[in-house]
Amino acid sequence: MSDNDKVECPECHEEVEKDDIVMGLCPTCHELDDTPTSEYCDYCPQEATTNICGTDLCDDCLENYHH
Repeated sequence: MSDNDKVECPECHEEVEKDDIVMGLCPTCHELDDTPTSEYCDYCPQEATTNICGTDLCDDCLENYHH
């Protein structure tokens, strides 16, 4: 396939084959599960709302989190 058959993932910006896009994302980003694994944020006592690379975060801490 040529480079013309590749598109950029909007999440990670990797170039992937058009046919590999799943629901608008590359397979790797599509597989990431952002469901919290704990009830509480890892940085404060608030309720966790998302999971980034194994870190449970509330909305406030997510704004300042850099992974």
